Amino acid sequence: MPGVNPYSLSATLDERKLAFIRSTSNSSVLTGELANSGTRLINVRELTRDQYRNWPIGWTADSQGVFIFSDREGSLGIYRQLLDDSSAKAVFVSPTFIFERCSGRVSPDGQWITFFGWPKKSPDTRAIYRVSVNGGTPEPIFDAPRNWGGASCANRSANFCAYGEFANDGQELIITEFDPVKGKGRQLAQMATQPQDVYFWELAPDGSQIAVADSSENSNEITFIKILTNERRKITIKGYDSINSLRFSNDSQSIFSAVGRECELAATVERFLSHD
Repeated sequence: MPGVNPYSLSATLDERKLAFIRSTSNSSVLTGELANSGTRLINVRELTRDQYRNWPIGWTADSQGVFIFSDREGSLGIYRQLLDDSSAKAVFVSPTFIFERCSGRVSPDGQWITFFGWPKKSPDTRAIYRVSVNGGTPEPIFDAPRNWGGASCANRSANFCAYGEFANDGQELIITEFDPVKGKGRQLAQMATQPQDVYFWELAPDGSQIAVADSSENSNEITFIKILTNERRKITIKGYDSINSLRFSNDSQSIFSAVGRECELAATVERFLSHD
């Protein structure tokens, strides 16, 4: 059964009965409206009202639905959930395929979902894939780096995506451009990192800059890197640490920062200016 984890097994002496502890877990995707110039979140409601584990990928092109990763059919798959519909429609589900659940992004033109994954039977052939938002069979774009470091996509005008790689034994984060159809592009940014820490980064919708945050306890800084000039600056988030997610506003002039421990799930969301 999806979302059920049995443990602490105990069998009878005749091996005809089994006792165990059943643990269940689920995660929900919620939506809300931004008010007060994007500084308040109101009318928050649960979009995925079920017992499964769900993670958001991104919005549909018309903003009337959300693409999600979900394990609702016993294995992780990609679904489309409309805001006014209680049922999710499958985009791609396969028990023979493995997804990195926080890797999905919607392409700038809204036609593709890109993600990091691999066939179950070939765990060494890890790649960045694309699948049509209307469904179909995923196609590999290019081989994924050994130490995957996340992905992000700009808007339709900028028209590119980027992926991260933790190189040199985790001492550097390298961010590289890619096109969902054409493949790899140029290197966009490079930043020194601590191997023991977890980092989150995000590409601005206009493609002008990248934001990077260390999620460690006592770390409360976001670094902004201008792509064309490599100019860098930092802002300090007072009263918060353990940053676990970053998302730019659509105008690329501010950034939302989440505090928590599980991908996009967070207890607190704040908005900070990304410019002086």
